[in-house]
Amino acid sequence: MWAQYGENHWGVCLVLSKTDLEKSLKRDENNLQEFLKSEVTYVDPDEQRIPGLPIDARRIRNHNLYEVALQYVLDNKDVLYFRKARDFEDEREYRVVYLNKMQHPTEEVFVTIRDALKGIVFGDRFPDQYRPAIVHLVEPLKLELRRVRWQDSAYVLTSL
Repeated sequence: MWAQYGENHWGVCLVLSKTDLEKSLKRDENNLQEFLKSEVTYVDPDEQRIPGLPIDARRIRNHNLYEVALQYVLDNKDVLYFRKARDFEDEREYRVVYLNKMQHPTEEVFVTIRDALKGIVFGDRFPDQYRPAIVHLVEPLKLELRRVRWQDSAYVLTSL
């Protein structure tokens, strides 16, 4: 995935602990906001068609439209957010989706990844002149720093 998401090996990859990230998200959840989180399921579109997701018009007549839309998202979250075509299964993706339950949000949401951040992997083509600045900035965090390299027809992680 380095070619696509790592700017063709020029970028970096942040290594996060899923357990620590979920703890951080749990602290921020309340009755007005929720984090939907799950591994992504990869399906063959020819074998498992994405279902139509209808909304019952009677519910719209009898309830607040926003509440109906919110319930629709919750009822269909797996299909809407956590399903992808099998072509992408090598990504082994885990997603977190922020869901604001208020119709008119009053503030922005900031989610810290500080406790979950465990390391940084530099792409094979990451410019050497920028590395010292990043190393200096993250030194207090005591992160593991690695570089991914193409070697003997495979990617290997090396020390920085």
